[in-house]
Amino acid sequence: MGVIMDTAGVDPRRRAELLRERLTLASSEHEVRFLAHGNRVQARLEHWQLGRDVAIMRQTSSGICHIRTERHALRDAPERVAFVVHQGGPGVYEHAGVDHQLRRGGIYVTDMCAPFRYARPGSGTAQIVQIERSAVHVTAEQVQDASRRLESSPLAVLFHYHILGLNAAAESVSSSHVAAPVAATTVQLAQCLLLHAAGITNSASRDALQATLIERMRLYVQVNYARPELNAELVADEHHVSSRYLFRLWSSQPQTFTEMIISTRLEAARRMLATQPQLSVAAVAHRCGFRNVSHFGRRYRAAYGQTPTETQLGLPPR
Repeated sequence: MGVIMDTAGVDPRRRAELLRERLTLASSEHEVRFLAHGNRVQARLEHWQLGRDVAIMRQTSSGICHIRTERHALRDAPERVAFVVHQGGPGVYEHAGVDHQLRRGGIYVTDMCAPFRYARPGSGTAQIVQIERSAVHVTAEQVQDASRRLESSPLAVLFHYHILGLNAAAESVSSSHVAAPVAATTVQLAQCLLLHAAGITNSASRDALQATLIERMRLYVQVNYARPELNAELVADEHHVSSRYLFRLWSSQPQTFTEMIISTRLEAARRMLATQPQLSVAAVAHRCGFRNVSHFGRRYRAAYGQTPTETQLGLPPR
């Protein structure tokens, strides 16, 4: 979906009301207060859906305060869990009876049905993944327990980078064939993190974490395919496993890991050639991680039955 609200061009007196309306639809009913005034009040809200249970959101705004009161909590609301990576200045986050200091790069979780308060005086961005609570099979009490010590879990760092990756690739992932597996991976990772942070560890949570590794690595390639140095060793290192283990794990897949990287780059190149014909073939090759243009041309022709230039011209495959 992308942008669902941008206050640019909106009467400053209506901006808080408009953002509140959009956020109520996208999350849960609560009060929104801007901490700036007049034309300094700015907000942009983006939203992408991954299947039925997972949504990716990004909110960039001037100073803002979100408050869900006990009065709001008495009303029926969708039972959702929101994970937020805070990218702004210092602030305060209150949830489940605990005050947290907001810090840049911190990760926080909220039971969207419960009362909460989030206040950030300066401009900043919240990168958000919102999941239906029924999908992660946890209770509201477990979410609240997890929120008190989320960042003490070693899985918090993993999910932090997963949220950043989802936000970076939201537009392409949400409309692609990998949306469903990425959503499933996100749900499993969220479940593992919540259970671990709530002090609940069992074989099921360990198995779920392991089962997500293939899709996490696939998503990493989707986000980082433009890096020429991307290879199995780099991906293994980023996921804290050996390359030998990666290859053994990947042996169950229809493509080798190297071929998966190349096919991801080729598909990105095909989209770019079709939608940005002003770019040269060499520029497209380099933007998609290919160091050698001739190698790119051979691979492209073998995959799609035509040259990159023929794709740019809209010609059918041979």
